[in-house]
Amino acid sequence: VLGRVAMVVAPSQALAEQARALGAHMVRVIPSGVDLPADVGDPGEPPEVLFAGRLSPEKGILELLQAAAGLPLVVAGDGPLRHRVPNALGVLPHDELERLYRRAAVVACPSYREGFGVVCAEAMAHARPVVASAVGGLLDLVVDGETGILVSPGDVAALRSALERLL
Repeated sequence: VLGRVAMVVAPSQALAEQARALGAHMVRVIPSGVDLPADVGDPGEPPEVLFAGRLSPEKGILELLQAAAGLPLVVAGDGPLRHRVPNALGVLPHDELERLYRRAAVVACPSYREGFGVVCAEAMAHARPVVASAVGGLLDLVVDGETGILVSPGDVAALRSALERLL
């Protein structure tokens, strides 16, 4: 099918490469946009790590729980692993999620795969550093050591070290 379309639009280089591998001839990358907040304040005290997303294995939430043991972690989201994250806030309205971004000192995106990474882009729009897995669309967003820290997916020790460094 992809070999017969005039053009494929992908939100990241990773998805563009996958489309090409499946036979797409003309592929353009157009990243997803996010709203910019009117103002960006200082993070709350004590500093917190924020995870926002689906509570499922591919999002790396269980590894994050191990890596963030003893650290102030706020989790917004729901999904099949909700029973393993008892303090999760569930799915929140966007204005409440915006409040969490403003309060966060660092945002964790420990996914095993990510087509684009809206949470990462929203964190950056709030001027928050990101600890992200070096996968998929996150590689388009995070400049390691400048806008955040990239770690190998599933590497709990590296995730912990990066979180501590940014906190």
